[in-house]
Amino acid sequence: MIIADFESTIQGFVHSVSYMPVSFTVEKGWKSRGRGSTPVYSRAARVTHGPLTTIIIRDVILDASVREMDDVQKKLAKTYLDAAELGQSEILIMDFKDALEKFLGDVVADDGTWLGHAIDRDVEFLNKTDQRLKTGIFTKDPIAYPNTCCRLVNWSRVSRVCTQRILTCRCPRFWEAYTAAGNSSSRLCHLAEFVGCPEQRHTPARDVMDLYTVLARAYEYDTFQTEEGCSYMICKPVRTYESSHQTTL
Repeated sequence: MIIADFESTIQGFVHSVSYMPVSFTVEKGWKSRGRGSTPVYSRAARVTHGPLTTIIIRDVILDASVREMDDVQKKLAKTYLDAAELGQSEILIMDFKDALEKFLGDVVADDGTWLGHAIDRDVEFLNKTDQRLKTGIFTKDPIAYPNTCCRLVNWSRVSRVCTQRILTCRCPRFWEAYTAAGNSSSRLCHLAEFVGCPEQRHTPARDVMDLYTVLARAYEYDTFQTEEGCSYMICKPVRTYESSHQTTL
């Protein structure tokens, strides 16, 4: 599985992305307590991650509507610092289409599962960026037609999984502990604060690590399953028309 975070301008144009592979396993078995003692059966959740990748989207940051935005320049500077602090020695700079192709290729090379918090917004922003740059990647609205919307071959090979849905629907013990502490929001910043993450910086590199920490804690509580091969996103209601029949997604 790949955890990813896409950062965008106020207009919804993606200017950077960070992602890293993660693994969720449960170690089970009998363990000896020493000679003369009865072995005990143990069950422990184990969560690990691989190297972080961060990509700056060149044709977005050079776009006339973006390059003079001070907040974007400050965010990019923080992104470089956070990525370096988290162990990434080199930031990649790629055009939007190349970056998306690399990201999808890396997801497929892992297990084909893309984990993102409020992933429907990431998908919307990718579509807005495509429209702004006129790269022609998306042929249809990706929220209404999530599997047949994209010209990139690996898009349809990827399962898009919203971690908000995992945490709110598949982690009852974690969510009970979270709400018992007086929390109710499913925003990443509030969840990260609950599990003790450092100050929120809202860069893609730091958000990926924060989401990893939240999911690791939730897995200790609930050892959730993600149903490999299935996509499920928390999406706004949309209406489409197919063969003259109205369908609500």
